Amino acid sequence: MSVEDDYILVVAGITETQAENKNWNGFSQKEKSKYHPFSFKPSGFFDDFSGLKKGDRVKVWAVEGASESYPAQSEVGKIEKVE
Repeated sequence: MSVEDDYILVVAGITETQAENKNWNGFSQKEKSKYHPFSFKPSGFFDDFSGLKKGDRVKVWAVEGASESYPAQSEVGKIEKVE
């Protein structure tokens, strides 16, 4: 849903159109409660988000468990684009 130099925001369950045309703050609280957002930052295993763009479908593997914040936060171990 969002790709920056130092993090990506992945939201499970949204459509490609939602990912391309909205930002997370554009969802209502009711809408947000239906989805599962995760924020990932680079790690020693994965340090570059340059191959990704907003709206890409991805599978992400975290290095360790996620924080209990909202959205949950973790470091990226691997990212795979899904067609």
